[in-house]
Amino acid sequence: MQTACHSSLPVSRHDLPTRSFTWRGDTLFTAETGNKAARIRLKEQNGALQLTLSPTTSADTSCSIMLSDADSLYLPVGEGKLFSTQDTLWIHHLSGESYSAIADLSMPFIAFSRGLHAYVVVFDHPCRTCIRWSGNRRLRLSIKSEFVSLDSVRQNQMTIYATTNSPVAVARTYQAHIFKQDKHIRTLVQQAETHPNVARLFGAPHFYLWDTSR
Repeated sequence: MQTACHSSLPVSRHDLPTRSFTWRGDTLFTAETGNKAARIRLKEQNGALQLTLSPTTSADTSCSIMLSDADSLYLPVGEGKLFSTQDTLWIHHLSGESYSAIADLSMPFIAFSRGLHAYVVVFDHPCRTCIRWSGNRRLRLSIKSEFVSLDSVRQNQMTIYATTNSPVAVARTYQAHIFKQDKHIRTLVQQAETHPNVARLFGAPHFYLWDTSR
């Protein structure tokens, strides 16, 4: 069973078991079998899809959604990684592992591609979010939301954007999200208006040197 999220259906609620969730013609997530710990709310707003998970119990609990098959993954680890979900080296490296969104990712998002399109999934509450990897011939991941009974905020939210399949488009999509969330972030041009010496950084070379501190 599939549930589409369009502007004509701005908010919907579903039990997680036996559900898949489709947006703009693509099935993005499926609920993992037997998961009855949470309910989901989908809302399309300003061109993005907000996915909110809320537990159905006040006790410690967790719930997971499985990312549907993707062609490739953008992973913000180190300087950033882009690889095919059928790359045997990455399957061997990641399968069976679990990543904390707050501790193991350099930025709290992941992105995945399908053909010419990419979807950027921003974790609005990375402290409650883990990524679990699995697969033999194709790497798959599930996003696990964890809730403790003492938590005053009993929900986990992700914001999903659709963009073109390129590293620049994915990076700019995440950058635009950050600028919307934090009005105190300023570009170098804006900083140079109050601190003229910042302009000396424009066009300055930036090098990464391996195995040396110089």
